[in-house]
Amino acid sequence: MSYPSAGESDRGGCGQVELVVRGPGALATSVRLFDWSRADEYETVFAVEAVADGVRARLENATVTVWDDMSEFFDGLARDFRGWQGSGSARR
Repeated sequence: MSYPSAGESDRGGCGQVELVVRGPGALATSVRLFDWSRADEYETVFAVEAVADGVRARLENATVTVWDDMSEFFDGLARDFRGWQGSGSARR
């Protein structure tokens, strides 16, 4: 069994960190968290980009607070994923 890999990079300069999680393989599914900014001492805003099978989806303003449980966020993504209609949607 292979597991996704995660890496941090300082792309874009100015200390801007992004987190990329990739599945195995050359054309792997990936999720990237980037363009971080602090709204205040309790809230962080960032962009999310997901890529799979040539489809790219982007959310510009995801917001988390110090009270949010990110494990619930990622568990919810995995639990609620239903795929896309059309070619390749039956893969699991």
